[in-house]
Amino acid sequence: SVVIATISTLGIAGVAWQWRQAVEANDKATGALALADERFHQAKKVVDEYLTEVAQSDGVLAAAPGTQALRRTLLEKARAYYEQFLSESGNNPTVRYEAAQAYARLGQITLILDPASEDTFRLYGKAIELFGDLIEDDADRPEYRMGVADARGALGNAHFAASRFDQAVESYAAAADVWVELIAQRDSPQDVLGLAKATHNIGHAKSQMGDKQGAEPFLVEAIALAEPLLESKGEVPEYLFGISNMYSNAGTFFGFKMGDWKRSLELYETSVTLRERLIQLAPEHHRNQNALAGGYNNVGLALYQAKRIDEAKTAFLAAAEIREVLTAEN
Repeated sequence: SVVIATISTLGIAGVAWQWRQAVEANDKATGALALADERFHQAKKVVDEYLTEVAQSDGVLAAAPGTQALRRTLLEKARAYYEQFLSESGNNPTVRYEAAQAYARLGQITLILDPASEDTFRLYGKAIELFGDLIEDDADRPEYRMGVADARGALGNAHFAASRFDQAVESYAAAADVWVELIAQRDSPQDVLGLAKATHNIGHAKSQMGDKQGAEPFLVEAIALAEPLLESKGEVPEYLFGISNMYSNAGTFFGFKMGDWKRSLELYETSVTLRERLIQLAPEHHRNQNALAGGYNNVGLALYQAKRIDEAKTAFLAAAEIREVLTAEN
């Protein structure tokens, strides 16, 4: 990608040099602040985009065989960059906001490289603290609340990955509270999707805890929140992917946890419909193709439970065909 090529040409050290020069310029003269900020943002934007490319679970490096060692090396370099940035960052609101984002990015990298590390929780906690300080100084900036909501949700994911489901529920609930505040402040579809995801994640974590009665209302409410978004955002891949996962996980819950395979099949089929639409919009993403294969497989399981064997076989074959294509491409 262009981002990877840029990093390969400049190197993390070269990009880091750019923002160090920006910090030095800022220290030398107040009049140079605007230029320093511009140079700083340009350099950091490159590394942010680079991290997004490398960290994506469906990116080129994640999907291609034999590249995991390279992916880890690149993530380690990105981590070193953010750590250096944090050691030299200033105290104006813009840089404090960037520092909060950097802590969240470090948490993301650490979760990928070492899921069991306690550093993940410390880093996300620091990001939440810094975003909270910014909100105290200026409560009218929605990006600060978004930062808190995203970081609390990511912290919940870290707890979930560590099988700390009680803590995951607490983090997801705290994220949901912030999304509610954002909806009251500006009522953006992005905020509604964030609330739906947080609500869904609470139900998913409760399900993993064995709390079936506690999980069900959250899983149902999440879909009720997300479904209206399909009218206005039904052609946006981010929305389709997130909402299709809600239907899929709810289908798994009602089938395997509650034994209601009829309802499970309905949810799985809706998830597949959304994923088919997603493939039409973004067929090149392996993540989307894998999701559709998983959807067909889930439909097959539910049909099998309903003794609709021939239809189940058709669904299983559809899943197998997609996976064969993905294997051939890799």
